[in-house]
Amino acid sequence: MRKNVGTIDATVRITLGFLGLAYGIGRMSRRPYRAPWLLMALSAMKIAEGMTRFCPMLYAMRANTLKGNGMKGVWGQIREAGKFVAGATGTRRTAGHESNSAAQPTSPSDLQLEHAIKDYVTEQTGSTPPGAGQPSAETSSMDERSYSHSS
Repeated sequence: MRKNVGTIDATVRITLGFLGLAYGIGRMSRRPYRAPWLLMALSAMKIAEGMTRFCPMLYAMRANTLKGNGMKGVWGQIREAGKFVAGATGTRRTAGHESNSAAQPTSPSDLQLEHAIKDYVTEQTGSTPPGAGQPSAETSSMDERSYSHSS
């Protein structure tokens, strides 16, 4: 078993584990028929994780908090894995979505497909799609009418 829990993380796990265990024992002494068994089991598990410095969930995510950056490193590893998955599925990021990675270039076939869709929408509706140039006379007069009725 390799260690994957850092010192600070282990200390927090042990402290919160003992706190949860003490709370559970206190509740059990007052009402033995309503003991928080799940809380006590999870608290004992956190104490064991802190003492052995091995967490099965971090192992499953292939992450660790041994480095000096702690959970920030875990979230960075998760983000990196997400970028890898997004790049493998062929998705691209647009200007409307904020991300730390650069936007992937649009291929010529994607541009051709976008233009074909815009042309199809224009033919079907008889007006330009939103964001594809100036609004038509129909939409601008509709906007004026909607504003005049609102007062």
